[in-house]
This record gives sequence, structure tokens and C-alpha cells, in this order.
Amino acid sequence: MQEYRLFQYNNEGRTLHFSHLLRKSPYDQKKSHVHEKHYEIYFLLSGERNYFIQDRVLAAQKGDLVIVNKNELHHTADRGEPGHERLLINFTDEFIRLQEGEGPALLPFPNGSGVLKLSWDDQAVVKTLMFKMMEELKTEPVGYSLFVRSLLTELLLLICRWGDRKETDSDSRKPLHEKISQIARHIMKHYKEELSIAALSEQFFISPYYLCRMFKKLTGVGIVEYIQIARVKEAQRLLVETDEKIIAIAEAVGYDNLGHFNRIFKKIAFISPLQYRKKMRANK
Repeated sequence: MQEYRLFQYNNEGRTLHFSHLLRKSPYDQKKSHVHEKHYEIYFLLSGERNYFIQDRVLAAQKGDLVIVNKNELHHTADRGEPGHERLLINFTDEFIRLQEGEGPALLPFPNGSGVLKLSWDDQAVVKTLMFKMMEELKTEPVGYSLFVRSLLTELLLLICRWGDRKETDSDSRKPLHEKISQIARHIMKHYKEELSIAALSEQFFISPYYLCRMFKKLTGVGIVEYIQIARVKEAQRLLVETDEKIIAIAEAVGYDNLGHFNRIFKKIAFISPLQYRKKMRANK
């Protein structure tokens, strides 16, 4: 694979990641992923990509800005001719906090995740801000971290103002993308129920084999794992926001067997339900 990592930066606390990457050959991410603490800004300098966010397959092309909130499943894959160039920023609430215990009230993405379609002028503004950030991170002059934070805050404020330009609907030009998005939304809504590949195939008029293959290609996860992710995400919410017993939470998200629920939860979250509850409450 022809891949050129033109620049990459991680600060000491891992609260900021910045990278500039050029690929000249086909590339699909191996697997969908979730950033528990990090937000994502992805600016496409050239090429076209499919971007799966939570339950939608979105189209991104040169000049588009993709924004992803933390704790949202996402994945990127080829669309059209292979090869693309992009700038990527991952950052945490801690990094954009201007003072200890304080952060901008409207930031980072109050209008939700999606693909921002920008005018030529606004694309130029984004390029200027992001390349300024990259130059500061490359050279590290006095006060560079503060300057990068101010540049990022300016970009985030512009993203807030550009909220009405965001595409959140799946790509209607490609019926298969719309169908996969419909199936993903159906799973997110009915995850507590018994869901099978055969039943989904019949309901959405698509063969089981083709459904499994294309769902994995466009979303980065298989259907069974996607169902598990939907259930675990709801279980995580209940563990943090309620005092319900873990066995009751397991039943609430579709698992009759507590042992099976514990295994699935640990596979997805890399921690047991009890440990997750203790960790989140300790952090609060």
C-alpha cells in the first residue's frame, strides 16, 4: 500500500493528535472504532470517501469537513477512485479547556456529527487554520500549544456557525448505502429484540450473504457485532445514570444470561460492567 505519513503529532497527555496523510492506493479501515474521550475533525484535501457514523453511510469529497463526536462509532472506506489526502485532528475536552474547570459552552459539535459541505472561501479558511496548527506543532516555538488551542477554538466556533450545512442523511445517490443505513438505524432502535440476519434480510429485501458482506464493508463491523455494540452502549448509559442492578440492566438491553452479557460487555468495552460503573463514578 502506498501510504505517506507526511506529519504526525501527539502531545504528552494524548489530549491532542494531528496528522497529515496521503494515500495513493485503495484503503478501507479494518474496523469501526469509538473514541471514548476524543472528538474528530477530518478535512479531505483530495479524493472521495465513504464515512460511516453511528448509523449512517455518508459521502465525503474534496473540501468536505467530517466531524465526529466522542463515543460515536465511525469508519471510513474508499468511494470511487482509490487514493486520498487528508488532515486529521483528535482532541479532548481537556485540551480545549481555556482555564482549569472551564470550557467553551457551545463546543465542540452541538449540532451533532456529520459531513460539512463548505464553500470555496470557507475551505480556504479551514486550510489556513489547520496548516497553521501543523506548522506550530512542527516547529514548537514559544507558546505553540496555546496558539494551537486558540486556532482550534476558532475552527470549532466556525463549525458551530456552519451547522446548517451539515449532511446527516445517508447518500441517497447510492441505494445500497441508504439501505445499509436503514438497517443500521433499525438495529439501533430495536436492539432489545431478537434480531437475526435471516429476519433482517427478509425485511429489507436483500440476500443474507450480500447483506453481511456489504454491511461489513460500509460500516466496518459485522451485523452481530453491531447489535452487540448497540446493546453495550445502552448498558453503559444505564450503568452510569441509574442504580439498577447489573442483572436488570442485562435484561433491559436484551440479554437473559448474565454471564453472556458480561462476556459481550467486556469484549466491546474491554472492562467488566461492574468495573465500568466504578470507573465512571470515580471519574465524576
